[in-house]
Amino acid sequence: MKYLCILFLLLIVVSAQAQENTPNAMYNTGDAQPFMFSVNSLTSGMKNWNLAYSGGYGKRVDGPFGYDGLDQQFALRGYLGNKFTIYANMGLGFGNDGKVNSFEQMEVLRDILGGNMINSSRLSLGLGVRREWNNDGVLFSCISGVLNKDQWRAIGNLRNGMRRG
Repeated sequence: MKYLCILFLLLIVVSAQAQENTPNAMYNTGDAQPFMFSVNSLTSGMKNWNLAYSGGYGKRVDGPFGYDGLDQQFALRGYLGNKFTIYANMGLGFGNDGKVNSFEQMEVLRDILGGNMINSSRLSLGLGVRREWNNDGVLFSCISGVLNKDQWRAIGNLRNGMRRG
């Protein structure tokens, strides 16, 4: 966890560098990931890094659907070059039972088909690791497909995970 936190802080420093503007408004960094549970790879035309914050409160919440208490989450995503994309998330939760828990996740995607231009179709494979709120470790893989055109986008994911708890 210590190394994940250090890596996360380094990625924040890198993301604080000057952002280059993209001519197409559809691809602003805030719009590059339109759905909460879907991930897709980024291309060399999407070099802007994105740092996101979310917070929430849940009562009587089942583990996969959120945190039972007050949670604060940070997410970072960006293009690493050579068709690699990284997603990193971490959260701190103040439980309704008085406990404080954390969660960390990191995933790397690599385009195996396409991915050379913003308006291109692409297929990518990904690997990731997650430590959930209850300290369960999860190793997972992902296949992601994207069909991008000027006026529309279709995204699909297939995920498989192995839990160690």
